[in-house]
Amino acid sequence: MPTFYELVHSTEWDTVIGPLSDIIMKAHKDYGPDDFTLEPFKAVFDRLRTLAPVLDKQRPNGVLVIEHYHAEHTMSDDYIDPDTGTNLWVEDYEDVHALYPDEHPTQAYALDFTPWSEWLTLELDKQTLDNYSPGQILAECLWDMTFYGFTEPEINAKLQGLLRTHERVESGEEKMYSYEEVNAKLKKKIEDNKN
Repeated sequence: MPTFYELVHSTEWDTVIGPLSDIIMKAHKDYGPDDFTLEPFKAVFDRLRTLAPVLDKQRPNGVLVIEHYHAEHTMSDDYIDPDTGTNLWVEDYEDVHALYPDEHPTQAYALDFTPWSEWLTLELDKQTLDNYSPGQILAECLWDMTFYGFTEPEINAKLQGLLRTHERVESGEEKMYSYEEVNAKLKKKIEDNKN
């Protein structure tokens, strides 16, 4: 199977523009074609073409997978989804992840904080190649890999912030709240403000 590196080098940017625009407009339903720019994504695409693949020695033989994900969740009665007008929350997107067959054959691993040079070493899953065009694969990957920023230092800063928050929660310095707890506090605050 080809690697992500090979896909990046064999795919023209023009084939990524349409699928990437569709992803952005699906994620931001209020956007029109003139409400966003693809330049930051193009910069990442160009950057990927300058990088050499660097294999993660801890996790070699990774496979890049894209799968369609659809789920419907019934939320509490006070939640109204703006898209459905009901308390039904629908998730419908393409999930980008890695599998490491030598480690856990069925365990999906998020790639959000994976160094881009390691993405390049991943082999493309056969079903992914069968179900998506090269431009679609690159569009989904660019969308996923830039979720926390458009440069690796920016993404790493987000990761370090999350790790610091995790440490504060683990040490008891900060507390995590469930959805139900937050919802109850917000309801109380709204009621108090009415009075």
